[in-house]
Amino acid sequence: MPLHKRINPKLPRRHEVGKMYAALRSLVITDGDINIGKRVSEKGFSHIRLFSSTNKVEWSVDVYPGQYFIVKVGNRLSEECNSVISVVGFLRRMLK
Repeated sequence: MPLHKRINPKLPRRHEVGKMYAALRSLVITDGDINIGKRVSEKGFSHIRLFSSTNKVEWSVDVYPGQYFIVKVGNRLSEECNSVISVVGFLRRMLK
């Protein structure tokens, strides 16, 4: 068993992140800007995180390659989504 995590360096494509960013900017009300950061999950997968807050509730969307997203709102459990529409719908339901 290796002593270090194996990191998958593959990031989502630029257009995948751009499509999600554009949808969040136009369809989800935020308290400020949507921030972007590069991260590595606990299992060693690289991804891009988009995060902000709405009505002082923090939320984040982790964008993985291949239309796979993990959405977290406040202290609630995270939700797996497989499309931009499902991410936006989930965020809007949880933030209202």
